[in-house]
Amino acid sequence: MTVDIKAPEKIKRGMVLEGTVIIALEKDVNFSDVIISFDNTITYPNPCTKNFSGWNLVSASQQNLDKGAKLRNAMIPFKFSIPEEAPPSYKGENIESIWQVNVKIDIPWAFDIHAEKYVEVER
Repeated sequence: MTVDIKAPEKIKRGMVLEGTVIIALEKDVNFSDVIISFDNTITYPNPCTKNFSGWNLVSASQQNLDKGAKLRNAMIPFKFSIPEEAPPSYKGENIESIWQVNVKIDIPWAFDIHAEKYVEVER
């Protein structure tokens, strides 16, 4: 069972991140949704809040999937517009800002399938 995310390793703010999720499962699976998002997590040494982010971009490109059908093999394109004011990727001594493409295949009454790929957002 594989879920592969094809996307550039780096992108600049203000540009469009385009890629493809390739799903290759061992058998047909009932699913309720495939959610593709581009999320930012900021980690810093605060005892009350360890991980924070106000940035969660969700792709709306899954309309070509019939949610009543079974899922086994699929190629799903995605596209995210990265705002100019989005925080860039950064790893320092006291703070870290990471971006990643997240894929979740929502399977009713079973464990969901997840995949992720880190993408560096440059200034």
